[in-house]
Amino acid sequence: MQVALGTNAVRVAAASAGGVVGSLSQSQLGDLGEKLVNSQFSQRQESEADDYSYDLLRKRGISPAGLATSFEKLAKLEAGRQSSMFDDHPASAARAQHVRDRMSADGIK
Repeated sequence: MQVALGTNAVRVAAASAGGVVGSLSQSQLGDLGEKLVNSQFSQRQESEADDYSYDLLRKRGISPAGLATSFEKLAKLEAGRQSSMFDDHPASAARAQHVRDRMSADGIK
């Protein structure tokens, strides 16, 4: 929410500057920039949520393998889908690999 408000505030400020900057901020290019910033922030939040889930499972003594498996199943459903820099979630295959990498680093098979 803070990022959305922040990017909107920047657009309003740029628009008030007038000229080329003001025109661009109110155009589709401004929309594009705002969507890119918001999607990248959302992806970072999703990655942090994945790490939190992994840590919580470990803390509770539950294997995080199911977390990786769930992302792998989602990746199969997404097969053939073209990813975009505007995606609000990281690719499921990358999320599964991140969990598997953490498991390997923690000595979990």
